[in-house]
Amino acid sequence: MPETYRWEVRESGLAGQTFDLEGPRRRYDALRVPLPGRHQVENSVLAVAAAEAAQEQGFALDTAAIRRGLAEVTWLGRLQVVQDRPRIIVDGAHNPAGIATLVAFLVEHRTALGRLILVFGVLQDKDWATMLRRVAPLADAVVLTRPPTERGAEPAVLAPAVEGHASVAVAADIARALTLAREMASPEDTIVVAGSLYTVAAALRALGMTSDGMTREPVGD
Repeated sequence: MPETYRWEVRESGLAGQTFDLEGPRRRYDALRVPLPGRHQVENSVLAVAAAEAAQEQGFALDTAAIRRGLAEVTWLGRLQVVQDRPRIIVDGAHNPAGIATLVAFLVEHRTALGRLILVFGVLQDKDWATMLRRVAPLADAVVLTRPPTERGAEPAVLAPAVEGHASVAVAADIARALTLAREMASPEDTIVVAGSLYTVAAALRALGMTSDGMTREPVGD
């Protein structure tokens, strides 16, 4: 992160964030990015710094273009709210660092989420024990499932990592896992789908949404 940039978040919610930014070239008041998660503010600051560097190289990027670019950004499968009542959030966190970011978001907005039902499907070669140890304590219920790939971990193997943290159910595939989670949830509750980009892509398909480009998940952590 460029040390010469300073920012302050004015508002942070499930629909995005507003922040003030001051850098070596200019100050921006009330920049809006429609992405939840405090890490997306840091990403936005990096984007502004890159845009300003491009300006110095002769690219025609004025302040209005920078504001518009941030305001119109989308990020499929990353803390993406795809449904309300119950709220469904899909997040492609597939390693401990990604889960830590998800956990930070859930902790920040815990009071607005109602009961939390976690749908979790992960690949065998990931550090799923650490991932579940970090996120499962936040959930009221966990539905373990298997991503649609030969690399997917069997839910029964994952179950011991969740025991003692939340009630656990097992579903053979993502569509069934979502059905089960919806049966558990009231309209005010939140279902979070995480663990793998394969899991998120399958969830989006099950919900009738596009998932193009969602399954290019790297091997390892």
